Amino acid sequence: MVPERSRKACGIATLSAQRLRQEKGYAYATKMSITCQKVKQTCNLNVSHEPMSANEISLRPALETDAWVLSAIHIAAIKALPATFYTEKELLAWRNYRDKPDGSNILKSMKVETCKVAIKGDVVIGFTSFIVDELIGLYVHPKHQGKGIGRALVQHFCDEATDQGIDKVITTASLYAEGFYLRLGFTAIQKAPHYLRKGIVVPVTKMSKTLATAPR
Repeated sequence: MVPERSRKACGIATLSAQRLRQEKGYAYATKMSITCQKVKQTCNLNVSHEPMSANEISLRPALETDAWVLSAIHIAAIKALPATFYTEKELLAWRNYRDKPDGSNILKSMKVETCKVAIKGDVVIGFTSFIVDELIGLYVHPKHQGKGIGRALVQHFCDEATDQGIDKVITTASLYAEGFYLRLGFTAIQKAPHYLRKGIVVPVTKMSKTLATAPR
């Protein structure tokens, strides 16, 4: 896979966020700051020659007020992909046939309680959704891909799982993101069909990763 394609695809993880249903309420927690040095050590995607961002990245739980920007990131990330692994028709179905953000629609398929966002300054630039041991979705805005943000979000998911005593996590990766997850230590299990709207079916890859057990 050529670096340019990998750079565009690295922020795309899964197609299965539609499995989640909307639930009311906000999720609050203390911001977790990741210093530039930590990002440099843990977040090098090795898919781009771009330098790491000099700005601090913060992760926090998503709020319902983030819905519009989450939808915008979801659409932009998919629109930036080349029609290589999936056709234009399939990519259009993946973004739910939308060209403009729709916050209310994304909240129908994603619970804010399971979603964490990455922030640069005060701007949300990426997000991930996960439940216990399964990474459901991962998207980074194209302007910020190739800078370790996707890796930081995946690492946070793995750390959360380890803290709960989980020793193995899973995800369902698009074909664009399979290489990204392999570089993060995931193993491909098998190809599987994923069903989008209007009867469109695309191949995805079931993957897993064994985590180091946290010392007790």
